[in-house]
Amino acid sequence: MNEFVKLILDEVCSGKRAFVFKLHQVGFFKHRGSPSVLHFKLDRVEDLVRLSGTIQKRLDDKGISSNKKFTPHITLLRIKEIPAQ
Repeated sequence: MNEFVKLILDEVCSGKRAFVFKLHQVGFFKHRGSPSVLHFKLDRVEDLVRLSGTIQKRLDDKGISSNKKFTPHITLLRIKEIPAQ
């Protein structure tokens, strides 16, 4: 990981207390129309969304931006290829 990004993460996360979320249901992210990631969707994610926003703002301030919307989840597995049936 880029040392600069690691420093920002350390600064933002330092002193933060653990937060609670709830596993909601299983879902998929798709890539080019096919499932690519199996994940748990989460509930009660306000603290996680706030943390993500803070991290993204600090990175944006340093010229490091992301065009992806943050989707709170826990990745269970990545699907590289689905065999033909």
